Amino acid sequence: MKILIIANGFTGTTLPLANKLAALGNKVKCFYIVERGSKSIESLDFDTPISIGCGKIVYLSKKNKLYNYLNLNVDIALMPTWKTRRRLEKIGIGKVFPMMNSFLMLRYVSQILKEQPDVVNLIVHNTKEVFIANKLKKNGIPFTITYHEVLNRLVGKEDLRRVVSQTINLNTPIICHSKKTAKDLVSNVEGYDVKPYIKVINFGPFESYLSYGNGYLPQGVPQRYLLYLGHIHPYKGLKYLYDAVVMLGKELGPVKIVVAGNGNDPILEQMKQCKSFLLINRFIENAELVGLIKNCMAIICPYIAASQSGLVQTGMVFKKPIIATRVGSFAEFIRNGENGFLCESEDAQSLALSIKSFLNNEKQLEFSDMPSNLNWDYIANEYMTLYNNMANI
Repeated sequence: MKILIIANGFTGTTLPLANKLAALGNKVKCFYIVERGSKSIESLDFDTPISIGCGKIVYLSKKNKLYNYLNLNVDIALMPTWKTRRRLEKIGIGKVFPMMNSFLMLRYVSQILKEQPDVVNLIVHNTKEVFIANKLKKNGIPFTITYHEVLNRLVGKEDLRRVVSQTINLNTPIICHSKKTAKDLVSNVEGYDVKPYIKVINFGPFESYLSYGNGYLPQGVPQRYLLYLGHIHPYKGLKYLYDAVVMLGKELGPVKIVVAGNGNDPILEQMKQCKSFLLINRFIENAELVGLIKNCMAIICPYIAASQSGLVQTGMVFKKPIIATRVGSFAEFIRNGENGFLCESEDAQSLALSIKSFLNNEKQLEFSDMPSNLNWDYIANEYMTLYNNMANI
């Protein structure tokens, strides 16, 4: 079977899937939408910064270090687009970039259609994928839609993202990666019965990070540390992490808290003044990410709200426990006291108790028994069952 995977990023979930689908004898191509000048996306560094070209798809060299992990039967194709600039939109010139991207997407879709795939797995995250979905539908190509995020905002009023609203009625299978995401989708759809189209298929460990070996550590990282990693926003709950650390005080001993990621939150100013924290407030490269996770004691996710987070599956690759709040899908993947600890959201005391429980039981945590639904062999077979049914094989 010829399978295409199309996404704007999300390589952590799609590359291991492509690897397993190829191992089952399928011909697999991954098409990734990237912005002009990009050097990398999640778990994938390009050979050179991507130039815009003339709408031509660029293939990743099989000499790329990713192929230390990836099956050689998987092709990686990059579709460069212009980066939109909101500042320039105010003076009119910024509107040129979306128009140019529309032209580029027409070129790319034309090239994708020439592949004549048996099925396409399309991850819908922005308007470019909405455009692709409608073209696939018009041309009669079987495809699935995957939603990583279905809500417009995670805190406050729940409503569907615009791109979800524009694609849920295409009468094609919809894949959600957690029960929580599927529930959010069903409860926010009006006037359309989406249940018959939804299938929950989890994603497994982000194995593509294995291509980075040991990675490397940024300067100043202590020997023993707990790690917060990812974009920094107020809904990620760093305020409660700060308060929990203050509560623990000397009980932390020599353990530090490393907060690494780009973004802003007012609590960062207080973290800078606290000796228990090391703040790395910038974009974290893939090799740094691997180094930080591989050398940490545990990953902390003090989120106020979430859908699903790839940090659990990234931690699994390096057998790192997760300390997380009971939001989103964390409780679906974390077995309290076995591969991590769960605590209540917006509750610094509960988080402090979970950190303390981890420190007291660090050596007893087990990672040998991965649930079958998070095993990539199992996941690939779930996809193949769905694909075969779509292709009437």
